[in-house]
Amino acid sequence: MQRVAKRLIDLLDAERKAVLAGDLPAAVALTERKEALVAKLEGDKPDANAVEAIRSRATRNAALLAAALKGAQAAREKVAAILAAKPLKTYGSDGRSVTLGQSDGGFERRA
Repeated sequence: MQRVAKRLIDLLDAERKAVLAGDLPAAVALTERKEALVAKLEGDKPDANAVEAIRSRATRNAALLAAALKGAQAAREKVAAILAAKPLKTYGSDGRSVTLGQSDGGFERRA
């Protein structure tokens, strides 16, 4: 396998590990190196096996990155829903009305 193709395959494997570990900034940081290796790849003339290995890894990583993006969007929507939720009114054991999820906006001081 040609040198540039092997380096690109190794980089795609490193990207996969970063995404699976949840280290998306590390995965994004590999983008420039990937682009540079892809540009060099044309001059390297990789064989069919190398091209297939690169294609399969790139496709796999694209699916992983799409899933990570979908998860981040879902988390952002969940946080927004929690922050937008109205306070819950209920009753305490003494029969008094209690509002849950509402802060008085002040600071709690402890001695």
